[in-house]
Amino acid sequence: MFNLNKVNTVYLACGITDLRKSIDGLVVIVQTQLKLDPFEKALFVFCNRQMNRSKILHFDEGFWLYYFRLENSKLKWPMTPDEALNQSHALEGFNYCEQLYEIEKELREQYMGSDGYYADRHIIRLKKSAPILKKFQEYVDNEIVSALPKSPLDKALAYAQKLLPYMRTFLTNGCLEIDNNAAERAIKPFVIGRKNWMFSNTSKGASSSALLYSIIETAKANGLATEKYLVYLFEVLANSEAKERDMLEKCVPWSKNIPDQLRIKTTK
Repeated sequence: MFNLNKVNTVYLACGITDLRKSIDGLVVIVQTQLKLDPFEKALFVFCNRQMNRSKILHFDEGFWLYYFRLENSKLKWPMTPDEALNQSHALEGFNYCEQLYEIEKELREQYMGSDGYYADRHIIRLKKSAPILKKFQEYVDNEIVSALPKSPLDKALAYAQKLLPYMRTFLTNGCLEIDNNAAERAIKPFVIGRKNWMFSNTSKGASSSALLYSIIETAKANGLATEKYLVYLFEVLANSEAKERDMLEKCVPWSKNIPDQLRIKTTK
């Protein structure tokens, strides 16, 4: 019997296969029709026309061929890759995530710009997103039990199960985003360039650069012209004798006291 711990993936040969073929014939199908490497750590599964018999091809120091037959039932076998995708358990999990993001899209389109945007988003998330997240949690807990060990699905489920408790955080406050994509996009420019910046070669340099990056990206997120804002910030701080909290709060990028000439004008 094959060792599932040595198997990373299971491939289905969609459609009908002539099971009279031996190992060599099935290897040819894997190479020519599936366009896959028959020597990889995988199971290649084939089905006959009556859908009651199947052969499994596997390589482990040599080719192994397994055969099984159903006496009183039939396999639910996909005839096309699209049909296989529709029957995929992974697609079910993907659909839960897609539903959550569809709700976020509707919230942006209907409520963004309104005074109560974050409050409305919080209420609607609790009503619509929370039940979906609960179903997704149940899906992950059920599927991970039967998922092929070390397969891509098993790894994805384990990753999701580990992080799901933290994912519920966005339901606690309408000001929170569902993901950190905005932060990822914000740090991309200096992540690409940091290898060329010698002052980041020490912990002090890294701390200094992180401080500047935070200021710059926060300014950009608040619609400010970065260079103009930095000049303004340095001038204000240099000419202020006392660095009191009230004074500093007037200089932060989201402050209403920021001069209009520092803001990037947008055209509708």
